Amino acid sequence: NTVMVLFQLALSAGAPWGSIANGGRFPGRLPKRLRLGALARAIVLAVLGLIVPIHAKIILPDFHYVSEIGIWIVVVVYSLSLANNLSTSNKLERAIWAPVVAILVACALLVAIL
Repeated sequence: NTVMVLFQLALSAGAPWGSIANGGRFPGRLPKRLRLGALARAIVLAVLGLIVPIHAKIILPDFHYVSEIGIWIVVVVYSLSLANNLSTSNKLERAIWAPVVAILVACALLVAIL
């Protein structure tokens, strides 16, 4: 998840990696509105990324009650992201992000059910 957050932050800062994001529609630097979207995605991913270790009682044990529902939100969001990455016509984006997100789905699901 950290890699995805850093990637989104880099995109929002203007990194020329548009060919492996958003279906590759904007090779190079993303337009301003999509850079703002990348920043928003980075924030959402960071929050989602915190829910998993909270639910696993690795960090912030006092907030475990929040993660009871939150972990399932993480599983759903990551699953939708995986479906999106698997369905993109951008081969490079699919090759990079589908395996990463598949691992995140598996980890979140394991934490949710254990």
